[in-house]
Amino acid sequence: MLRIMMLLLAMTCMTPVLAAQPVSQGDADAAMIKQFEQSDEVAPERAISTKRKHEILFLMGAGLLILLLLTAALGLAMGIWEKDVFTWHMLSAGLTLTLAIVHAVVSFVWFYPD
Repeated sequence: MLRIMMLLLAMTCMTPVLAAQPVSQGDADAAMIKQFEQSDEVAPERAISTKRKHEILFLMGAGLLILLLLTAALGLAMGIWEKDVFTWHMLSAGLTLTLAIVHAVVSFVWFYPD
């Protein structure tokens, strides 16, 4: 315990002391607020057109429909024809659910009304 206290004391003594610069309270408040201001500008490399967003969501939806039909077909194969495809059925069900959640989140983020 004594070693820890001595180590903490030594660390506080070794840290450099910053010289206090005279800054008015108003300037400090303005600088603090400026940090949190958000601009509506989007970097050109991050900008995606609305048409491209629709294309991406369409492809995700098509994949989701295919996975949903595959999951249903594997479930029917297990239930009706007694095939041993439980692992594939659960794998496709997990992928379907994951893609459905991603599709919903992306559509809310991109097209939530302002």
